[in-house]
Amino acid sequence: MPTMLLTVERLASGAKTRRQRSTTNRIFCVMEGSGETIAGDTRIAWQRGDNFCVPTWTKFEHKATSDAQLFCMSDEGVMKSSRFYKFEAD
Repeated sequence: MPTMLLTVERLASGAKTRRQRSTTNRIFCVMEGSGETIAGDTRIAWQRGDNFCVPTWTKFEHKATSDAQLFCMSDEGVMKSSRFYKFEAD
């Protein structure tokens, strides 16, 4: 569906993403590995098989404690097509 964006992100053990936020809602499914995500003021520990979400305009970052793969589904497509998309990263 053109209104959704599907991605897979690989993180090596110890890797950390930059802190970011956007106007998209995101649902993450952990395909492999383990780690944690800080979303706003909430720390989310995750491992293979877990699912979690990050709501719109919430700053978040991931850190892998073992080699990990995160599947992400977001409404970025609809936000871009309706010109509501914004993105910031530290």
